[in-house]
Formats: sequence, C-alpha cells, structure tokens
Amino acid sequence: MGEALGCGGQVSDENLKSIEQALQPIYNTLPKISMDRLERRSLRYLAYRYFNQRFSIVVRGFEPSRPVNDSSWGSAEVLNQLVPGYVESVLESRHAKENGFDLGDAAYVVATLEQLIFDAETHLLEKVYQEQKKPMQRILSEQGLQQVLEAYMVHWMMGEDAQGTKILLGNQSLLASSFPHWGQLVNFASGQVRSLDFQRQTAPAAARSNGHTGGNALSQRYSFDDAHSIVGGITSSFASFWESECTDMKEVLVAMDPQHTGRVPLSKFYGTGLDSEWRFGESESYLRELGALDESGWTKQVIIPNYIQAASNCIVTTSHYMVCCANDCEPILRDIEEAVGMSTAQAQQLISLVGNMTSMTSLEDETAVKISAALVSQLEAIAAANGGKVPLHGRLFQQWVHYVFPRQCPFPHKTGTVVSVSPLEFGNYIASAEEMRAHAISADNSSNISATIAIEDMQWMSQWSEEEELLVDYQGLSHKSLFGRSFIKGRVSQKQGNFGKGAETSCTLVKWAIRKRIWDYLEENNIAANPRPVHHRIPNFVGAELTAKQVEKLPEFHRSRWVKVNPDTPQKPVRAACLRAGKMLLVPQPRLRTGFFSLLNPAKIEPSNYMYACTQAGVVDLGEPIDLDAKIKVGMIVIGSVAVNPANGARIGKGEGFAELEYGMLRMMGAVDDDTPVVSCIHDCQLVDDIPSEKMLCHDVPVDIICTPTRIIRVNKAGQMPKPTGIYWDKLSPQKLASIKVLQILKAKLERELGQKLPSGPSEVLPPTAERVGKGGKGPKGKGTGKGGKGYISDKANEAQAQDVRRAEGASGTGSTGRSRWTAKATGASAAEPEATTGRAVPAPRRWRPKEEFIPKQLTARQDLLKAMRPTDDHGSLPAVATVDDASESQVASL
Repeated sequence: MGEALGCGGQVSDENLKSIEQALQPIYNTLPKISMDRLERRSLRYLAYRYFNQRFSIVVRGFEPSRPVNDSSWGSAEVLNQLVPGYVESVLESRHAKENGFDLGDAAYVVATLEQLIFDAETHLLEKVYQEQKKPMQRILSEQGLQQVLEAYMVHWMMGEDAQGTKILLGNQSLLASSFPHWGQLVNFASGQVRSLDFQRQTAPAAARSNGHTGGNALSQRYSFDDAHSIVGGITSSFASFWESECTDMKEVLVAMDPQHTGRVPLSKFYGTGLDSEWRFGESESYLRELGALDESGWTKQVIIPNYIQAASNCIVTTSHYMVCCANDCEPILRDIEEAVGMSTAQAQQLISLVGNMTSMTSLEDETAVKISAALVSQLEAIAAANGGKVPLHGRLFQQWVHYVFPRQCPFPHKTGTVVSVSPLEFGNYIASAEEMRAHAISADNSSNISATIAIEDMQWMSQWSEEEELLVDYQGLSHKSLFGRSFIKGRVSQKQGNFGKGAETSCTLVKWAIRKRIWDYLEENNIAANPRPVHHRIPNFVGAELTAKQVEKLPEFHRSRWVKVNPDTPQKPVRAACLRAGKMLLVPQPRLRTGFFSLLNPAKIEPSNYMYACTQAGVVDLGEPIDLDAKIKVGMIVIGSVAVNPANGARIGKGEGFAELEYGMLRMMGAVDDDTPVVSCIHDCQLVDDIPSEKMLCHDVPVDIICTPTRIIRVNKAGQMPKPTGIYWDKLSPQKLASIKVLQILKAKLERELGQKLPSGPSEVLPPTAERVGKGGKGPKGKGTGKGGKGYISDKANEAQAQDVRRAEGASGTGSTGRSRWTAKATGASAAEPEATTGRAVPAPRRWRPKEEFIPKQLTARQDLLKAMRPTDDHGSLPAVATVDDASESQVASL
C-alpha cells in the first residue's frame, strides 16, 4: 500500500474502519473460496459496488460489462497505469489467487483505489498552476485559490476538449453566460474551501498533519496541498451536487412511461428531444452500444435506468473514472443483501422480502411492489437451475430485479455485448435532426398505443434471456440451463363478466357491484396508481396526466375563467393545467371537513409552486377560503368517477356523495346552472354500459364530457339524465348532515330566511371510506419493511350496510368477509429533508422546485458546448447552493 500511495501516503485507521463498514453488507453475501476470503473477481465486484454506492463513480476497468477471465480479471486502469507493480505483486500474486482477500484486505485495496482516484488529478491541478503562472510553492490568497479552482473546474468538466476549454477560460462573460449553472458550480467550489477553513480552525493540529497549511488558523492562505485536498473533495462529492439534474432527466422519461415498464418508445424519446429536451439526442447506434436500447418488443424502446446510468450521462469523464448519476438500484440491492446476509437465497424468501418493498421513482411517486405470477415462476426456475437457491450475484437474478423495479434497476446485458464509452470515445454520437424526425413521426401513434395496450400485449419482458452469468465465483454451484423454459408473453385473460345482472335491483347494490368490478379490474391489471389500493376511492390510474391534456383541448376549458376541480389524486394534473392556463381554480376541501371551497388564484402563486398548490397541503397553504355568499360564475366542473356510462352520462362515484353535495351547493349559490359543462376524467376501462338511468337518483350529477387517455366523448343530450337543481334536503340523512359543517350552516341560513324547518332524509350508515396507510416504523432505506402502520381499508358500515356491500360483491362472483380484504402495505418513514451541507446543491422539495434550464449531459464534447451557448427561454434558475454560511457547525463538521 505504501508503494501504491507513494512517500507519505497513508490511510487512517478510522477511514479503514469506515470503509469496512460500508463493504460489510455486500461482503457478507459474496461467496468465499476458503477461510471467509474472496477471490479476485469478487474483490473487483466489491470495489465496483463500493464506488458506485458511495460516490456515484464508475472506476474504469471495473465496469460489469467488461469481460474477465483467469488471465485478465479486469483490474482498475488507474492501478495498471499508475502503480503496475502493485497490481502484479499484490493483486495478481500466486498468494492472492490461492488464498484470496479477507474484509481487511478488501478495505486496504479500496482505500488505495480511493486515494489514487482522488489524487489522479494532480497533473491537471499542476497544469492550471502553470497556465496561471503560479509557482506550486506559492501560498495563495483566497482570491488566488478561487481563480485556480474555477479554472480547474472548467478543465475537469470539459475533459479532452482543449479548444472549448481555451475559449471559455479566455472569455469570463461567455463562461458565466453559457456554461450551465456556472454560478452554482463556483459556489460549490467555494463551499469546499470553507469546509477546509472550518477544519483548520477547529483542529489546526490535525490539519497540519494532513499536509494543510497551519500557522494562524484564521489566516486564509492556501498551499498547493490545500488546493489538492479541495480538488479531491470536489471529485468525491460532485455527484451529490449534480444529482438533481439526473433526477429531473429521469422524471421526464418516467412521464413518458405510463405502463411502468421502465421503457420509452424511441419515437417519443426523439420527439421530446426535438421539442424541448434536446439532451435526448443520442444516436440509435450509440444507444445500442451503451445497452440502453431494447429492440426485442413491439417497437424500439429506450430502457430508462440503463439510459440514466449510461456513460453519455456521466457529467465528468476522465481516463481513470467517470462521475455518473446515482444508481437508484443500489439501495434496493443493499436492502436485499442486508436482509439475506448470504450469497444465495430461497425463491420464496426473496419473493416475501421484495414483495414488502415499495418502488419509488420520485418523492411523490411511491408504489407498492407487485410481483406477477410470471415473475414468481421465473424466480423459481432460477432457483431450480441452481440447486434450489437463487445466486444473488448472478445475471438472472439481476434481470429479475430489473423487471420488478423496471424504472430503477438497469437491465443486465451479457458481458461483452455492450460497452461503457463516453461520447467522444464513441465518435459520432448525436442523432441527426432527420433521423430524430423520422422516428418522431410515429410518436403520437405510439403514445396512444402504449397508453392503452395491455402491458402483456406490449411484450415488455421480451428482452428476457435465459443465459446465466455469475458475476463472482460460486465454487461448487451447479447451474442447469433454463433453455426451453418459456416466459408467458401471451395476453392475460381479462374477465370482467356481466356483473349486476341477476343481482338485487336496489340502486345501492347495482352501484356497489359496478364499483367493485372497476376497482378490482384496475388493481388486478396494474392500471391502478397511488394511492393504492384504489378501493373506496376515486381511483388514480396510469395515464391520468393524459386526461389533463384532453381537458386542455376542450373549447369549454378555454372559455372558462373559473373552473371547479375535485381534490382527488387522478385530477391533480387537471388542477395544474388550470393554474398554468391562468384559470381561477376552485377546489373543495376533502370531504368538506374544514370548509367549503378554496380558491387558488394563479396570479398570487409562483409558477414554481403550481404543483405544490395542487396537493392537499398546498391548497391549505396557498388557497383562499370561499364561503357560500361568494359571487362567482363557474365555467366548467371537473369531477372524478369510478365508472361512467357514455350513453346517458350516468356517473358513479366512490359512494360518499360529496360531488353531488358540492354541485348542489354551487347551484344554490347561482354559481352553476344546467348549461355548465360537467367533465369527468377516467381511464378507458372505467367506461361501462350497465348504469341505467332508472337506477340513478335525483341528486346524482350526470356527465356532459368524458376525457380518457385516448379520447374525448361527448354525451348525447337527448339521452342524458337531468341535472340536480340544488340540495335535496329530504334525501340528506342526519348522519351526513352532522359530518359536514358547511351544510349545517347552509341549512340553518335557509331555515332562517324561510322561517320554517327544512325536511331531513332517512337515517343511513355512512359507506366505507379508504383510510390512509399507517406510517409505521422506519424501514430500511425507506423501503417500507418497518412495522407499526396497520394499513387496511376500514369498514365503517354497520352490519346492514356491510351486508349490502357483501351482497354487491357476491353479485360479481367474488365473495368477501366482513372486513375488507384489500390490504395496503405499511410504508417506511418518508425520506428526511436534505441537509444543507457545505458545497452541495440542496434542491428544494420537488413540489417547490422551479422548472430548470436545460443541462448538457456530457460537457466533454464540443458539440454540447455549442448547444449550451444557444439562447433558451428563461424557465427559472436552480435552487440556491447551500454554502458553509448557511450550514450549522455540526453539519459542516460532519463533512
């Protein structure tokens, strides 16, 4: 190790201990050759995972796609180039081959690599000193150090583009105006300097022992060693600083994946690249080389996690390493490894473990994991082919994990079939405008197809291959080929049945039978989206955002100044569209618990807060209460539904009657009339033909327009039901009245004006409601294995109501017990707010983040720099970078 690090090179015991703790969970699950020791391939894999997890750094030579064998085991290029003797005498020695490496050995090797990687830019720092005519022996002022760091950042991020680097460094105004987020990058470097200042002030002796300038701790003077230490800090923490850009790019791709396959049709990818996200411009051949293109199914598709992790999106590329986007699959694999603690596991153990996780693609998108019968069968087949247990570090298990978490975990290609090359290394990596247009022509058609076609018909698992490749040496493991075992690609039978016929003729039974049918179908076919399960809710569904685009096409939408939209999750995109269009948005308080309506005035809300304003918390924070005396005229009403009959506009909600009450109160205020269009946004599978008009009640609100992800349907006025004219007090039960304060106020006001009592309806038992899942204890990595949340749909009905519901369910042929059988998984505690630490770009919560300017994905290419220089619309700026001035001393010390 001393030879590798050179004179004075050392790693503290504390650092070695920290590395061992980070390696331990993966180390425990790696197969051992003897005496709890690893062979070289396992050591290589362990080091790759360590740098990927901790720094989002890919060490060149350790890429999983690179072939290895007994003669060439794929050592890091930084070792081969800088200390070849170390590789030969330590890593390739006969002793290492025969006896392997224990955890301590692995920590030493990783520490050596870590030091070499962070020291590898010494020559670049020396080059910057020479260019600025600063002797390396000179002690620099803070201003002089800042000049060095700024020039270093340009050199480091531009890589081999010497001409582009020279242009930028020779024109500071061009640098500030064209280099993406240059101000934030400067602040990031300044934060690293202030971190060093804090260390010198609090522990000057330790700083001197580490080679930093001592003397007066308050003196801001810096040596070359100080600059070198700061540069190492920039390398190790840069991925965290840049991560918000990766997140934004992924969210754009996820929005184009309504079926949750982790894939985006190439036509949509290029269509978006032409319209707005010019970052999506890699050529088809480059995407194929990177392993980001799936050409096995119904159309060519970009694999989201493979693309995000591809070398084209690594913001810094050097000859020794690449700084890339964080691997969202690492926390998932780590949770599995920590829970299993061995190199193999029973299939049922993994199914139980993974089935209790949640899949999170953003702070607002967390869904329960659903493992299909086909995936259960595949995992059992993998176990059967390997002596009854699944090797955790094999290609087939990683392939299985990809299909369970298709947006987070990359598809594992066979070794040697793809390569990790930067754009400059590949050559002509940009697709021409003609090529992109040729693919994008079919974007509209593929968008409609992918939003409506059953996921089984998309053959989204057609890329599955049966070839196993063990990433490490499983000695003694006998693997049998899975060739001949077929994956079920055919269409899953969708039996909806003819529910309702033959059931009791009461309106309640008919409606509950239809609700049950739709809720079950959405869940069973994975069309349902969070919050789940969708039973006893206005169901959210995959493709809900597409219905908002349909609403935006309506002439009624463009004519309306005031729009009322229900507060349910599937209508959140519609609420956002209203604010973007400058509409006065009326949102009812959920279940009218705390009041009547809230007004969201877009003129009083920052555009960057529109999405937050569309949440329940945002309505409370940013909305203005509207009372029953308000003089308003609503131009359009948007409501959610469980089912709608397009023939007569008959609509079924979740059974609580709030949409009807809200409509009735608006009628009594004079805010709406018969001509006010009522629009419902639903999935295509929620269109039904068995809601007869005679089964609807006088207070049920019919629909004029239906918007689905694929079409707009206008109900024929001739066959439409009449709309209610107000509140039907003789139908309103005392129980419902007692639960809604605004109704009590309205009734009391009318009784005062009329001088007489208004009638009351018959008593009722309020129907079941969907309760939120308990938060539970904090599960590992927020994956939701923590206990404490009950997570059930409570049955608040008495036995009579419950019998009605059960009878309705019986009409659909399913049966049920007294308590609802739909259970939701307890989720782990939400992720903590990001801390303001020195030199890191701390993004605001996603709901508040403004839309940001485009960012080039690979600054090492001159073409990207030229694109970055072109003018763009001003969509806002990045959140402010937190520096040491904004952080507490404890936070700074934690660095």
